[in-house]
Amino acid sequence: ILNIIYFVGCSCTSCGQQNSEAVEVQIPDSIFAVGDKFIIHKTGEEFFNEYIHRDFINSKEHENFYELFYRFKIVEKEYVDEKIQFFIDKKGSVLQDHDVVGIPDCRSDSRNCEFNIDKERALEIASENKLDEGVREWDISFRWSPEHNKYVWHILTTINEIGSGDFYKANGKEIFIHPYDGSVIQIRSWRIN
Repeated sequence: ILNIIYFVGCSCTSCGQQNSEAVEVQIPDSIFAVGDKFIIHKTGEEFFNEYIHRDFINSKEHENFYELFYRFKIVEKEYVDEKIQFFIDKKGSVLQDHDVVGIPDCRSDSRNCEFNIDKERALEIASENKLDEGVREWDISFRWSPEHNKYVWHILTTINEIGSGDFYKANGKEIFIHPYDGSVIQIRSWRIN
């Protein structure tokens, strides 16, 4: 009898997923096709085909729109492994009033898609520009800067810090470096009170 219950117990496709929050969602190919075209408009088709791929795992369907994710990865440059994210409504229009993250604009300026400066060189450039040593190691990352609308090397130094938790206070400087030629985009102070 136990074998019969085991085999007959449940045969529906939703069993085992009722307690799971990770349910695979199928985004229609027509929606991804709109996303592909949106990216290609900025990067060009060759760049898109070589370095940008649909991220089916992280893309999501919401009530009134889709949240699309892509991976931007250049194998030869290990630091270039980033996400692209934007939103498309159910009719297939890109939602321009939502954040668009990570699409390099190669067509308006090809330098936005050439990454010649590696981590070591970015650190040298920060030193050459007298970025303070600070009280801890520099925090360095290759990342999308929504403020500058491009990928940058971002290096942050902490000059002073006291306290912890709700009483933490710190200040320092940060530098944004263009990964094409190493030019300094911006140096500025930061503060947490």
